[in-house]
Amino acid sequence: MLHVESGGIVDREGKRVHLKGVALGGWLNMEHFILGYPGTETAFRNAVKCVLGEDKASFFFERLLENFITEDDIEFIAGLGCNVVRVALNYRLFEDDGNPFFFKEEGFRHLDRVIEYARRHGVYVIIDLHAVQGWQNPDWHCDNPYQATLIWSHSQYRERFYSLWRCIARRYRDEEAVAGYDVMNEPVTGDPKALNEVYNGVLKAIRSVDTEHIVFLKGNLWGTSFEEIDHPDDENIVYSVHHYVLPGLVDAPYPTKLEGKIFDKHVLEEEYVKKTMVPRKRGTPIYVGEFGSIFYGTGNDVYRVAVDEDLMSIFNKYGDHWTRWTYKDIGVMGLVYLSGDTPWMKFTERVRRIKRILGTDEWGPGSREGFSSKLTRSILEELKNTLRNEGVEYRDISIDYEGRRPPEKLKEAYSFSRNLKKALSNLLALYTLHLLAEQFSRLDYKELEKLAESFHLSNCIVRKKLAEAFKKYCK
Repeated sequence: MLHVESGGIVDREGKRVHLKGVALGGWLNMEHFILGYPGTETAFRNAVKCVLGEDKASFFFERLLENFITEDDIEFIAGLGCNVVRVALNYRLFEDDGNPFFFKEEGFRHLDRVIEYARRHGVYVIIDLHAVQGWQNPDWHCDNPYQATLIWSHSQYRERFYSLWRCIARRYRDEEAVAGYDVMNEPVTGDPKALNEVYNGVLKAIRSVDTEHIVFLKGNLWGTSFEEIDHPDDENIVYSVHHYVLPGLVDAPYPTKLEGKIFDKHVLEEEYVKKTMVPRKRGTPIYVGEFGSIFYGTGNDVYRVAVDEDLMSIFNKYGDHWTRWTYKDIGVMGLVYLSGDTPWMKFTERVRRIKRILGTDEWGPGSREGFSSKLTRSILEELKNTLRNEGVEYRDISIDYEGRRPPEKLKEAYSFSRNLKKALSNLLALYTLHLLAEQFSRLDYKELEKLAESFHLSNCIVRKKLAEAFKKYCK
């Protein structure tokens, strides 16, 4: 069983373990840019169920999950030298909103399966609750269609969250292949008191059944801010930071000048040291749960690999643990990605093109230059003119969906312009989703099987330069 000792992670014999690997995103918590559908996972599942019926829809999604991660994937990951995978989960896999506090045994089947594969190949598993009850941030990756974050103010959502973690911890308390519990992905709240209450509550729930496993605590503001987090009275804690950097998100050379600043490895290291200053002062191990670059399919993609290499080198320099986001997708960030001639890529080609033009995804190519961005700018310009005629100067006021005015540090997360862009993107995503659903209506079981098989590793392309980087920095 891994545990924290003297500022590091050690195994049962006291030997230092340096966790390095990948995150399994888009699998047990689906995301639009990873799989290619528009909108949220729940909307995608509902739209498909409406046209296929419950039985055929269940068949398709179950076959998709079975093919997305198999033992071949874990064997491949281990072969790169990785010793950990972070498995992102959606709470809806285990609990229905209409039947709270009752957990579905079938929800654990795929998690059990990947843990067994990991054990066979000498890889640890970090269990990551990516989408929690009541939503912990306003974004798509916690399956949130409303931009509301209710867990911070609604006690029932908190109790359901604690109860699920108690169930997970009880199930895996004796499992040595599990490195620990990443309790909440990327929290975003302007109420540090609520964040500390939730962290204390989930720690109490886990420790009531499992005193052995590591608990990973994320910083506020998408895993970037630790100043307001009270250090728990628990020695088996690791702080988790997410570290996406600007030169990894643009279609440009590297090193390069962006937003008036020259970005190179030295600057990346400075930014990282600054972001991790608080947990480093506290002497706890640091785990970079997410980092990674976006690939645009251009000649500049070689520079995105260079950015990731520099980040791996920096994390290793400080002895920090890391998992790159993400392992498998349709070509946006994946270490491996679906071949263009697979049935799924051909089936979704039209909708993927439309959603990129419309800018329905909040991440990846098309998110900044799509129709929704242009429409947002047009609406804001019209709003400015309208207010100006009334003698009012437009300000990009920060508001949330419960009518509160968030603190200054949350201005970017809850600015009026960002809320407007997200609302437009969500509406356009739902419209586009029905175009995709109509295509499903014509499919039989055999065709659905073929779509799901597209996600098998045998139908994927390995991003070779990135794989070489893993072999180099996972040694």
